[in-house]
Amino acid sequence: MTIAYSCIANGRMVLAELALTGGSYQEAASTVLRLVLLRAEPKTVIQMGSFVYHTLFIDGITYLCASDNALDTVTPSAFLKNVKYNKKQDNSSISTLRSQVTDVKNAMTQNIDKILESEERSNIFPDSTDDLQTAIFSGNTATI
Repeated sequence: MTIAYSCIANGRMVLAELALTGGSYQEAASTVLRLVLLRAEPKTVIQMGSFVYHTLFIDGITYLCASDNALDTVTPSAFLKNVKYNKKQDNSSISTLRSQVTDVKNAMTQNIDKILESEERSNIFPDSTDDLQTAIFSGNTATI
């Protein structure tokens, strides 16, 4: 038994897909996705051509795979559950990464603010130095 094609779709829009063997699966997958949305059943098995399309429909997301064996439903079902489980792990990883990016962004913002404050303080000194040099060259004496 071979799983030749797999995709994840939101409604009829395919978000990710993988074809493990040559062939055009998009047209058949589009038809299957349309039927899944019409039926709105959690699991669907549809034979089209030489492939059997297995779907898992949860919260508007369809997990689909095409197999070459109509008799085996256990392997495609396990595959789709595994894909769904991995998606949940990916969402957790994405949340963690977003949090880390936000932390880095906040640290960078604080560092930039510190640099700008330091630069403002250092700009005060050249102005005082320029005033002293101008006073000296013009012949005026200044008391320090």
